[in-house]
Amino acid sequence: MKKIILIIALTFVSELSLFAQWAALNSGFNAEISNIVKIGNEILVSTKSNGVYYSGDETNWEQRNSGLANLKVYAMESENGELIAGTYGGGVFFSSDKGVSWTAKNTGISLPYIYSVEKSGTDVFAGSGGFGMYGSTNSGDSWSVIYPSTYLVNEIYKNNNKIYAGVGPYILRSTDNGVIWNPVVTSNTTILKIRTIPQPDETDHIYVAGLDAFYYSLSNGVSWVKKNIGGTNDFTIYGNNIFAATSGGIFYLSTDLGVNFSSINDNLPNPTEIKAILIDGDYIYAGSTTGIVYKRKLSDLITGIDDFAQAQPSFFQLMQNYPNPFNPTTSIKYFLPEQQFVSLKIFDILGNEVTTLVNENKPAGNYEVEFDANNLSTGVYFYQLRAGNFAETKKMLLMK
Repeated sequence: MKKIILIIALTFVSELSLFAQWAALNSGFNAEISNIVKIGNEILVSTKSNGVYYSGDETNWEQRNSGLANLKVYAMESENGELIAGTYGGGVFFSSDKGVSWTAKNTGISLPYIYSVEKSGTDVFAGSGGFGMYGSTNSGDSWSVIYPSTYLVNEIYKNNNKIYAGVGPYILRSTDNGVIWNPVVTSNTTILKIRTIPQPDETDHIYVAGLDAFYYSLSNGVSWVKKNIGGTNDFTIYGNNIFAATSGGIFYLSTDLGVNFSSINDNLPNPTEIKAILIDGDYIYAGSTTGIVYKRKLSDLITGIDDFAQAQPSFFQLMQNYPNPFNPTTSIKYFLPEQQFVSLKIFDILGNEVTTLVNENKPAGNYEVEFDANNLSTGVYFYQLRAGNFAETKKMLLMK
């Protein structure tokens, strides 16, 4: 009887250990991963030499490069199911069918070495390697130079009505959709990635991956804190948590928005250098230099996932709905650091109010609301959170 109990206990512990670790979803694409995106339950991975890979079940993979004339995909983003890819030497490509077919759109792009892309509706931005930033207001049908520079533009990032760009050692900001660019800071490093958290006073907390370290500013870019965790390839923010992948092969986690970092390399093969990070639902994905995609439950790494409502946020934030695209229900999470009257509304593509999900006083905390679009037709919708002076709007896609 003791032996049976021992065997059961050991089996249970073994299963827990397997579950609480990084799981490889493939054997490797033999190419460095540049980006990971999810469209619903489907995953697409861009690489710097083999183009784009697709999986509908995270087990079986296929290349999706039809029409992709250049397989050096240095950047790839997704907005409401549409993909945009920036290639090294082939310019910009678009796909509306999850990578099954790609269409080049490069009219006006004279230097087709693209390091970064960003899409917001019909507005598209592309950062080049030596000719500055290109902008398009018609979904990439035509382009014009919106900021000339001989530096590499490794990052273009839009959050609400502000656009940030990493141009060599410079961080630039535009509040008029890229017409005028103002310097935020001149650094002593190359800027690789930028993310912001909007504040109620319309300033931003700014977080930056640099070639030599990780940086953040809580003063709209006036003063900066440097964290010497090494050159930062990629990072992502989830609530109070920051996941950061470094060039030294160490994967870091901060649970206090960058003040302190600790390694979470456990169970990752050594050495493993992570180049791309994605959080989707309750999971985190990581792509490596060798083309392996890893996956792990967030609750293995940070607290407050299983007891989401009890975690105490330190800033206002509206999360991307999940899943997206969706049919017919999706979840929307938002963070309140203090008690406020909260309004969460849904709008259609024309700006007409569809429904109100929340319209009441709420104490500080983390919240999750389900939106049921069973009576709505397929299309793009917007959801807007207002809490005191804070306001943020995000886009979602209903596909029936």
